[in-house]
Amino acid sequence: AALGLALLQGGIEGLDEIHSQTLATRFHRPEPRIPLGQRLVGLANAAIDISDGLIADFGHLALESGLSAVLNIEKVPFSEAALAAFSLDSGLMEQALTGGDDYELLFSVPETAAAEVAAIAKDLGLAIKEIGTLSDSDGEAPGVVRVLGEDGQALPINKGGYRHF
Repeated sequence: AALGLALLQGGIEGLDEIHSQTLATRFHRPEPRIPLGQRLVGLANAAIDISDGLIADFGHLALESGLSAVLNIEKVPFSEAALAAFSLDSGLMEQALTGGDDYELLFSVPETAAAEVAAIAKDLGLAIKEIGTLSDSDGEAPGVVRVLGEDGQALPINKGGYRHF
């Protein structure tokens, strides 16, 4: 959605019509995952919609759980349209990670629930991916999100996401 907004504000030049339309649609018509959220009741330890940006909302989930988080960039399921935008301007990846209004669900479940989550995803026709971990053993304060690049090294993120206050 953040890339769709950037596109509509003239911030992505050179993107083809199909990818442009995809990003604009994600901004104008987000698809809240209500059926998924309903199916996760009693299964998920914690859940949040991604409205303030993936990194910010991962931090909110971690903070409220009393844990720290690690987000693995290579596991984030970016759309083909987003990847096309990144190829034109690599700085757009941070915008996609910190921009909001996607309304996808970010949730945590115990490892023992992986098969049940996979069955729910298949039943709903959704692609669900593990993109990171929550733990209290990373030496970080609760709510801190470390973002790891494809090489496993921490990436500097200049903006965490939307701040209400």
